[in-house]
Amino acid sequence: MYVGAEEVAELAHEMAGGNIFGGALVPPIGGSVLSDSQDKITSKEYRKQLGLLINAAEARGENFITLFRTASPAEAADIRATGVFRPGPSNFPKQFTLTYADAKAFQEALPELEGTSLKYSIFSARVSTRIATRLLPNTDSIPNHGTFLYLTAPTPAVLNSVNVRARKLGGIQELP
Repeated sequence: MYVGAEEVAELAHEMAGGNIFGGALVPPIGGSVLSDSQDKITSKEYRKQLGLLINAAEARGENFITLFRTASPAEAADIRATGVFRPGPSNFPKQFTLTYADAKAFQEALPELEGTSLKYSIFSARVSTRIATRLLPNTDSIPNHGTFLYLTAPTPAVLNSVNVRARKLGGIQELP
């Protein structure tokens, strides 16, 4: 099945009530907010990147892509114990990067932003391309660390879908 970037964008736009690409972003980690023009540029780039990843996977005969999550020490312990991504105490949506390099950048930035010296962990999970299209595209700008493209599991039900597919495709893996 061919899934183009525009189809991914339309689905995400529809799931978000028609406003995800108009500037209504999930609050960013560092409290930074992109301007409307930055939002449009990075959202367009994100849609293109996700569409290309999905198309490349399907061209290889694979129906999955790999997502990456940077986790605090407490969340990492929970993932190791349960084998799943669970909503945190604040129920803030889980965010996943599309590349290990972006997850690594978050691993370096988050302790600084949260004022801690604790080491964050990186986890990967394969999810079906169908589930990937149910995740909402987003961008985040972190001072001194750049702008990142990522997917957000907007509800516990979607996060559960990520976990179910990840389990079927080899589980959640901790990376160095």
